[in-house]
Amino acid sequence: VDAFVDALQLFGIGYSWAGPMSLAVPYDLRRSRNLPLPFEGGTLVRFAIGLEDGADLRADLAQALASALA
Repeated sequence: VDAFVDALQLFGIGYSWAGPMSLAVPYDLRRSRNLPLPFEGGTLVRFAIGLEDGADLRADLAQALASALA
């Protein structure tokens, strides 16, 4: 998950406060919720989508995933 987020080029890293920029942040549900999870693991990527072009954001997500899986 960290490699994926680090490979993002258009997304900043951080929590959104309703700004115009797209952001991503690794989010560990086990640390923030005291509930059983319906899946293994526990780290997700939380996205806040800003005003950048949708095609550019999708391309960034695709290259980051390819980079993290390589």
